[in-house]
Amino acid sequence: MTAALLAAMIAVESGGDCRAVGARGEIGILQISRGVVEDVNRIRGTHYKWPDDCFDKRKSIEICVAY
Repeated sequence: MTAALLAAMIAVESGGDCRAVGARGEIGILQISRGVVEDVNRIRGTHYKWPDDCFDKRKSIEICVAY
């Protein structure tokens, strides 16, 4: 994933607001849902925590890239 693509996704999803909450419960700078975190943890063997890690910019980006 390029930096430009990531920046565009952040702009569209949250306008850069790390505390953003979507209409269907998606959260954080990249509007990540619980299911995405569960999939990443199951497939990648990670231990991200929903919702806390989705409000952290660095971890939210890691989750998105892993997904």
